[in-house]
Amino acid sequence: MTATYSCVDTLSSSTTLTAGRSVTCEISIAGVGAPSAGLADLDHLHDGNGDEICPKPVFTVGAGALLFTFTPQRHGSLGLARLRYNGQVLATAADAYSSLAFDLGAEVAVDVHAKRFLIVEGDPYPQTYSGANQVGDIDGTWTGFGDFQTTNAGLRWPPARTASTAGEDISATLLSTVTTGSLQKDITIPANQLRFQFRVKYFFTSNVTTTLRQNSFIGRVRVSMLDSGGTEVDVIRDLTMFSYLRGVVIEGSDRNQVNDGDIRFEEQLQIVGAIRPADHVTIRVRIEVDHTSNEQLWFIAPILQYAVTTDALDSNDLAALQAFYTAVATTAPSVVASWRTPSNGAFNGDPCFNRWKGVRCRFGRIVGLELNNVGLSGALPAAATLGQMTKLESINFRNNSLSGVWNWGTGATALRTVRIVDNQFTAIDNGGVFVHSTHTCLKYFNADSNLITALPTSGLLTHKALQRFKVQNNVIAQAMPSDFSGMVSLTDLSLGLNQFTGSFPSVLPLYSLASIDVGFNQLTGVVPRIITSGAPANQAPPTPNAGYPYDAVNHFQQLEVVDMSRNQLSGIFPIYPFAMARFGERLNLNAQFNFFTTTPPRHFSLSLIHISEPTRLLSISYAVFCLKKKKKKKK
Repeated sequence: MTATYSCVDTLSSSTTLTAGRSVTCEISIAGVGAPSAGLADLDHLHDGNGDEICPKPVFTVGAGALLFTFTPQRHGSLGLARLRYNGQVLATAADAYSSLAFDLGAEVAVDVHAKRFLIVEGDPYPQTYSGANQVGDIDGTWTGFGDFQTTNAGLRWPPARTASTAGEDISATLLSTVTTGSLQKDITIPANQLRFQFRVKYFFTSNVTTTLRQNSFIGRVRVSMLDSGGTEVDVIRDLTMFSYLRGVVIEGSDRNQVNDGDIRFEEQLQIVGAIRPADHVTIRVRIEVDHTSNEQLWFIAPILQYAVTTDALDSNDLAALQAFYTAVATTAPSVVASWRTPSNGAFNGDPCFNRWKGVRCRFGRIVGLELNNVGLSGALPAAATLGQMTKLESINFRNNSLSGVWNWGTGATALRTVRIVDNQFTAIDNGGVFVHSTHTCLKYFNADSNLITALPTSGLLTHKALQRFKVQNNVIAQAMPSDFSGMVSLTDLSLGLNQFTGSFPSVLPLYSLASIDVGFNQLTGVVPRIITSGAPANQAPPTPNAGYPYDAVNHFQQLEVVDMSRNQLSGIFPIYPFAMARFGERLNLNAQFNFFTTTPPRHFSLSLIHISEPTRLLSISYAVFCLKKKKKKKK
């Protein structure tokens, strides 16, 4: 079967797909007039830079076609969708973009099952701005205008512009008789404005008869805010311009703001800022030009726009962030300094525009909290509140003093990475982010070095997407789970340095697991001779290797590291479950300080077995065996 995709901007119906804007795709399947949404699944859905979009969108049906809507978060040429219908991966009808961008000849074959997208860059702060041209043209209303000219003085660029032409942009540079000069204008902020953007184009050229002097100062653009008394209280942006070859290098201080426009030669400067009406009532724009070295810097069409809309930051995101601060961050100095306003102690406006410490945003939503080693302390607020940050993707609270129960609620369905290492958490919430049916994006969870006493009893062992689960160096005192096979994507399981009792797990995800650490626990008994697996339904087991005295179907395919050291394991040395001809030569097996009664068989082709261990069979206190795979002799 073949699928034909038609993807457009949800609001404008444009075929140009833009990062940060909703996209609706309509899929027609040849020979299927009435498709069922329940039979459709997206094997892959990628952003413009190739990252997986998660959670995946839900299918609906309309006019005999499948429909889904998603919002690409990153721009680039690597957007991709691959559809499976009724268990079958569908071929994709060829289109111009796929052929142009990805048909690289015989070296790289085009994936005929994937629809490709070009995602163009979007405005990182989507806003509806009003009040265009609040600054107006460069004219006599600017202080210092007497030192400037608005003609092109015979230069080929920029083209001549005069103040007498209605509606025409005005460009300005210094008079030929003036070496340095500045333009300044104070603009009163209209009532009820929340934020602004300032744009000014520039063009840099030179007198063709003059040799350029490199790395010299040529100009500055400075935007600041004044209080009611006319005193400068906040420098929003101070961009300094230097000549370099025939281009311009921009250096700028960055206090609370980001420059989300281009600052390249023959381009524009764009500055976005938040307005706090209680403190600031005037914006001052100052433009400086320096022709000491005969360079020519022209400024063209400055524009100041205001935004009165409130759609920049989701209100639930803001409420959750403020609740988090009140619960655990009031004694964290660097957080207090960034999240609160010194003059009145109120929250510092918009966390995205004002760049609150540790807060990462994308298109007006909070996507990351990176508060590593900042002095957070106490228990987290209610999980239902924190879960309101529904676009949150990553959490890093490493090396703080957070305590109580780790619980981020069920609302954060986009969460991919959690790092809460080196805190004082005593428990992990049952369910929550470990419920796979609602949290399909979670790939990495690291709670090493806390005070956790037990594993979550709901969700964890059946989470199909989780790849790395680490709770090393806690005080978990419970029986070791025997069956981890429900975690079919698991690659790294780290449970060492705890107080687990019971036996070594007998059922593990053999087809994905690369590392397992259960060292420094209280495990007893015999390691199972054969460890079984719950293989994914769509993944066939490997073909058994002839000549080996065990069933190779039930052996690891990716395993590289096993640490079962410092337990109380006994019986025959556990080589059979971990040896396999294909991967055995890179296996690192640490079984030191147990009570095994035999040594490793010599016929296994393992390059590294570290099994320093107490033994009752030998007269020495420990032994180290390193077995190397023998090279076959050429006949």
